[in-house]
Amino acid sequence: MEAIKEEKIIKESIHNLNELFKYCFLLVGLREKSLPNELETLFLHEFIKENYGGHSISEVRLAFNMAVKGELDLPIEDVRCYENFSVLYLSSIINSFRRWARDEYRQIEKHIPPSESDLKCLEAPLQEIHWGSLIEKSYQHFLSFGEKGWRTFPVGFYDQLVTDDIMDAQLFRKAMPIVRKKLIGELQKDKAVLQMRRFDADDVEKSERAKYHKSATELKIQEIDKATGEYSSGEKDVELEICAKQYCVLQFFKNSKENMKQHVYVPAE
Repeated sequence: MEAIKEEKIIKESIHNLNELFKYCFLLVGLREKSLPNELETLFLHEFIKENYGGHSISEVRLAFNMAVKGELDLPIEDVRCYENFSVLYLSSIINSFRRWARDEYRQIEKHIPPSESDLKCLEAPLQEIHWGSLIEKSYQHFLSFGEKGWRTFPVGFYDQLVTDDIMDAQLFRKAMPIVRKKLIGELQKDKAVLQMRRFDADDVEKSERAKYHKSATELKIQEIDKATGEYSSGEKDVELEICAKQYCVLQFFKNSKENMKQHVYVPAE
């Protein structure tokens, strides 16, 4: 209830939102190389304000705290962001928190004087947004900086392109074998690098520090082997489907660039 009474996200400053996301990144173990860039951070800011602006920063912090402790209705594997802190991932955490909050609110509302803003915060439905302007911003970023960061494209990009009859709804299925091979290839490259480090470690004096690093390297190699097997067997097809949709958006951008298109969504005048 204290969290509900605080300033709403819609009124929060950019600095406070940045601090919120830094906290969330640390909490879920997002590594530095996977941190969102400036454009991706803009997506997160705009998305959370448009869709969850009636919540407070403390509520979002509480949502992530509960999620990592397994106190929400999300399976723990869905709490892992797999180095991809997207708006889809953010929504899954906050929507789960909303379900918990509604039930919790009913248990304690008799002890507080309810207000209209509190009820709106808990009961507000997820708003439909049009991704066109953000797709355009991302395309302009792509024209300047290339394809780096395509794994952070919101799935809403693909869905919007389908809605606007720009992309076939089943196109991602054709892309899944390509993306599966691509992701497995990236994992194998990471494994090769780790194996070289392990080989080098054999020549190092067997200090406790050296032993620790070698043990950590072995663990990472095991994780890579596990992930490779899951991609190959289809266990990671839910994640793969998301990546395939992101890949389709990337190909759309590439085709648009090859056709000398300066814009994919012309801003309304």
